[in-house]
Amino acid sequence: MKHRDIQLLKKIISECKDIIRHTNEVGEKGFLENDIYQKATAMSLLNIGEHANAITRELWTEYKDIQ
Repeated sequence: MKHRDIQLLKKIISECKDIIRHTNEVGEKGFLENDIYQKATAMSLLNIGEHANAITRELWTEYKDIQ
């Protein structure tokens, strides 16, 4: 696995942890009532998509079960 892919996967994991933290801090009701948490989560989802798109084709080929 290339160093670049490792760094991107670490960033994806970090963004996932941020989403979990944001949603757990305030619970479902607090999350739905607070647009700051919603926007932070949306930004993390956007970042995850950008990072996933930057992963090399070699990694996608090697790990075919990732979709």
